[in-house]
Amino acid sequence: MSRSSTPMVTRTGSGDLDVDSDYFNDEDALFCSAVAGLSNESFDNSPLRAPKKRYSDKTRGTPSGSTPNVASSFHATRTPESNPFAKELFATAVKKAASSASATRRQNPIPITPSKTPAKYPVKQTPVDVSSTIRKELAKIDISDSSSPSPPAKRLFVKPLASKSDEKRKMIVVGDTDSDTEELFTDTDCSPINPSSNSSFAYPLSGSNSSFSFVSSQSSSSGPSSQEGKLDRHGANSSPQKARTPFTEGVPLKSTFFCKPNTQLTSDAPISTTPPLPVATTQSVTPATPIPESVTEFCKKSLSTKLDSYIIAHCSTTQSIFEDHNIAWGTQYELARGVTHCTWTWEQVREQVPNLTGPNTTAAYKVRAVMRGKAIPLKKQNFAVWAELDREQDAIKENLSRGLGLMGPWKGDPDWHGGQVQQLAQLVKVNGSLKVQLEPLEKRRSHRFARFYGSRRIIQLRIPDDMVTKDNATVKQFLSQKFILLGRIFVPFHSKDGGVYMVETDQNSGRIPKGSCGDQYRLSFDAFMRWHNPLEYNFKQAASKFVTRYALGLSNSIPALEFSVENIIFIRDIYAEDWHGEDHKAPAEKIMTDGCGFINLTAMKIIKKKFNYDSLPTGIQGRIAGAKGMWIRHPTDDSLEPKIWIRDSQNKIKLSELDKAHRIFDLLSVSKPSSSIALSQQSILNLSFNGIPDDVLVKLLEQGIVDEVMPLLDWKRPNAMTVLWDAINKSAGVSGSRTQRVAAGASRALGFQRQDWGHDDVVADQDAETQDISGTTYTGRNEYSKAPLALHEMTMELIQAGFHPSQCKILQDKIKFMVQQTINSSVEKYRIPIKESTGGYIVADPTGLLEEGQIYYRSSVPMTDPDTEMDYFVLQGEVVLGRYPIRLPSDMQKVTAVDIPELFNWPDVIIVSTKGKFSLASLLSGGDQDGDELLVIKDKLIVDSFKNQPLTVIPSGLMESDFEREVESVPDFCCRALSLEEAASHKAFQEVLLLNLNVSQVGLYSTFHENAIWKYGYSHPETVRLAYIFCILLDSSKTGHRLKSGIFEKDRKRYVGQEEPSGILHRLLKAGRTKGDELIQAFHDACKENLVKDKAILEPYNTASNYALVTFDTNKVVGQMFLDELTRIRKHVDDAHLEFGKSANHHTPDTPTPGTPSKKSKKAKSYRATADQDDKMLAAAQKYAEPLEGIILTRDLESVMASYAYAASKSPHFAFTVAFQQICTIKAKSCKGGIAPSTREFDEARKITASFLRALNRGTDDNYYGSY
Repeated sequence: MSRSSTPMVTRTGSGDLDVDSDYFNDEDALFCSAVAGLSNESFDNSPLRAPKKRYSDKTRGTPSGSTPNVASSFHATRTPESNPFAKELFATAVKKAASSASATRRQNPIPITPSKTPAKYPVKQTPVDVSSTIRKELAKIDISDSSSPSPPAKRLFVKPLASKSDEKRKMIVVGDTDSDTEELFTDTDCSPINPSSNSSFAYPLSGSNSSFSFVSSQSSSSGPSSQEGKLDRHGANSSPQKARTPFTEGVPLKSTFFCKPNTQLTSDAPISTTPPLPVATTQSVTPATPIPESVTEFCKKSLSTKLDSYIIAHCSTTQSIFEDHNIAWGTQYELARGVTHCTWTWEQVREQVPNLTGPNTTAAYKVRAVMRGKAIPLKKQNFAVWAELDREQDAIKENLSRGLGLMGPWKGDPDWHGGQVQQLAQLVKVNGSLKVQLEPLEKRRSHRFARFYGSRRIIQLRIPDDMVTKDNATVKQFLSQKFILLGRIFVPFHSKDGGVYMVETDQNSGRIPKGSCGDQYRLSFDAFMRWHNPLEYNFKQAASKFVTRYALGLSNSIPALEFSVENIIFIRDIYAEDWHGEDHKAPAEKIMTDGCGFINLTAMKIIKKKFNYDSLPTGIQGRIAGAKGMWIRHPTDDSLEPKIWIRDSQNKIKLSELDKAHRIFDLLSVSKPSSSIALSQQSILNLSFNGIPDDVLVKLLEQGIVDEVMPLLDWKRPNAMTVLWDAINKSAGVSGSRTQRVAAGASRALGFQRQDWGHDDVVADQDAETQDISGTTYTGRNEYSKAPLALHEMTMELIQAGFHPSQCKILQDKIKFMVQQTINSSVEKYRIPIKESTGGYIVADPTGLLEEGQIYYRSSVPMTDPDTEMDYFVLQGEVVLGRYPIRLPSDMQKVTAVDIPELFNWPDVIIVSTKGKFSLASLLSGGDQDGDELLVIKDKLIVDSFKNQPLTVIPSGLMESDFEREVESVPDFCCRALSLEEAASHKAFQEVLLLNLNVSQVGLYSTFHENAIWKYGYSHPETVRLAYIFCILLDSSKTGHRLKSGIFEKDRKRYVGQEEPSGILHRLLKAGRTKGDELIQAFHDACKENLVKDKAILEPYNTASNYALVTFDTNKVVGQMFLDELTRIRKHVDDAHLEFGKSANHHTPDTPTPGTPSKKSKKAKSYRATADQDDKMLAAAQKYAEPLEGIILTRDLESVMASYAYAASKSPHFAFTVAFQQICTIKAKSCKGGIAPSTREFDEARKITASFLRALNRGTDDNYYGSY
């Protein structure tokens, strides 16, 4: 046998492990690997000749006190695979032992009696005669005379098979090549192996009734295997036991081939023998049933051309001038925006066109100043947007699909992709008529449609909720038109979440297409729609479901990598053990891998390198071709080309061909370690119903409030302000928010956006097809005063400037509000932090080793056992799982977390079993595995008392009594549309696209359900009914289910009133209020009353005034000039103060008192709305920042102005609003240790390390320059 193909025996078969028997098992392999490190003298005493003994190496990830297992001990130690020298010894022994064993078996067949395998750690064994012989042969080898280690060996798998009769025993040994097998076992009764097949599989021989196991071979190459060779082995119609199907890979679309599955170890992880994966399938683009004639005929028709027109902003005369002067699109858009807001007219625009020529970066920012006759601003506002539009326009004219990304640097961006600019509009009502107003362009996110077609060709129209509610029919009628903007035609193509997306078509109105603008590359409306979701290949569904698939192209994503067509592989799902129907008819609860596919190691490495992740991600959420979901690392593939496996459940759209945009993986997010979670009202009600004592939850709530508030009140310790700064930063996640602000729309894909596990506002699937960045992640600054808009960030900057809460009124006020906010959050939302908890994406077991009711979770960062205070990585024991929204008693479940070493390579995801009759994900609030996140509770106080509930079934007759299904299939719609006139047909299609633009009743039924709990109880039939209505309405856009007339009105009358919380919520509310009052009193005790103004801030103005008076005494002329300047400074500041007073009178901040529950809107605030919340004071800051001309003698003018603003007002809020940065600078200069100059970029990147805090805690204020 060649050294390059030396084998390794891996256990197969089954049986109980007998500690007194002499089977060859994992420990024997461990003994063999130890040989490589032994000398000749110690070899005679090696464990290979000694009786079997147990090893008790520390088990990886096992908390202190747990019992280690054999598998973990084995995998934590060297193996023949990890030591080439040992492999050589082992291989030689196997070769000789196998020949000897074969001869023995001919005369003395040893039957194998099947027996039970321990569920937790299944062990596979090989009979003793092979093991004993291997030991003897190893003992004969002279290891002192061995040559240098050979290249990495391939693995060999041995499988003894028992025959049906008393004939001689059969065994299959599969190597990497046919010659390997013949050299080892030419004298055994084995199945021939086709030399053309490179795959390593164990097959049962004809006439054998033994089960068999999938085995794989590690090889340095990969390639297609011969399917015919496998058929020859059993005959064309042979059907080995169906429970185990060899894993194969296939080519998508129109051909299928089979590749060898390879094993790639990414770390010192255990070697796993992976069970078979589903057979690759061919994605059939030709429907099994003929395409209905109505669909075929409808697909031949054009769309949208006969729709009525509405002009957003257009003037043919002005447009002609724009074209003649080559006015950039961004500049045109800004001019049109002013027209829609009636800020100026087209006639005024025409006069200024010559002053606005050039690219967006040199012209667009000037528009407002030029049109208002003001000086051009020195700072190019919104410069990033204008630069991005110029890049995109150059890419459009280049026509190389550069906007899709992955083509390297472009126009100053090192790794550019398009689609990053959002054209926004708002639907408003003016004098009883609907009107579209353009909003400022933004640069916050990117999606496939915008990258493929260009940002400038997509418009997002926002529609107020009350308009959708009160004028739904009118709004839909208005939107069933085509819209004209600057001579270009935009047509609505998708509606979602109270908004509509429009796309530019190849039509024009009042303008002539220009090649210099890239107009020749535009698509017709029907071509664009069929490019993404071809009707003829996706007609076997409801029309309402068909139109929802356009949301896949609107997901906020980043292009990650491109796959070749042959490496996009389609595979079947794994189904529940009792499902025997057709795959496509399986309900979600029977699909055990719903939404979870595979991606190989090579692809993962590319993604890691591109996004500079700290470690290789386990799972990624994304979109590719017509598929969506989660993809985890493939268990065996080690090919050098990136590959992806798409499950049937992931593939939502069938495509006839895949162009570049379809082959690019659009990354949404990645798996990452999770912090602890917090319970909310939904989870608390469920836990209470399922057995958790009220006292436990009350104690956890009180402790949680104390733990979060007390760090904000710790002001008297040494170096207290540094510790306080760090506590605020951690509690509010300010550093993370700053990072997300820099990353903008990429924050989720880069892994910066964290999940708020305790949020009760989760009322819908977190699919985030069109979800913008959460408002809580955006901070921003007042562009004039430089004051942060976010409360916690401003507080941190006041502290780092040297202010102390016991001496600074404004800092006291802000910390008081933070304390109240923390208490309110805990009480209003019943937020209970759980330290012993975690969360993560749910994925399907890639190995098939988990049993029903088991999960596996390994964190890549250590977790701490609260009892032993020792770190561990793998969860073990009982835990409670949940997934929001939690409405039914069975929506949280207790399961068992186990340590399966073979799953080591999949950290930071919650792996669930694929065995059983129901998908665990579906049991948890009807979830799946396409990106759903679970919370995991391991706190013993909760877990020990929790009692599982059986699946809460839907009330009998609910669908028939409360719902009607408005289902029109795609063929039915096509038939109806063909019967209409062309204009009516086009309008009918638009009405279908707008089906989901309806009043959402989901939020109201969430409230109805809560009120029913308080009124009737958690498991009352009426409460369960409302919970199911809530869940059905969540998916109504896809299913077509609508409430029958009168049902909503009846429920609203019964449940719309605010019910007083009862039961556990009442106790939590009372306890939270009491504890909150105690902490508020502690805050007041820490504060001083009758604070005096800060002398350091008063000093600049006092110094200037004194200097002017002294100068006047010595030189009246110069002194009078000084005094005149001070008078002008005071007048300027006083004018700004008047503006501040006006703004303050119109601004009534929402500051609810602590301990008062409120029912606020469950719809998350938009990114933009949050950013504008403090703009009420922008006018005062702008007035203050206006240039003050003619000041010559007064030194340090900005400091003097800020100092007077602080001195002249009774409240310090005015000065900090208009001159925040300057006042902080004055204060910092006065502090011990002085000021440390820093740019904003470096300042916002700063964090305090744990080691620095430890050092501070050991010292005093005298040891640290930054003390106060």
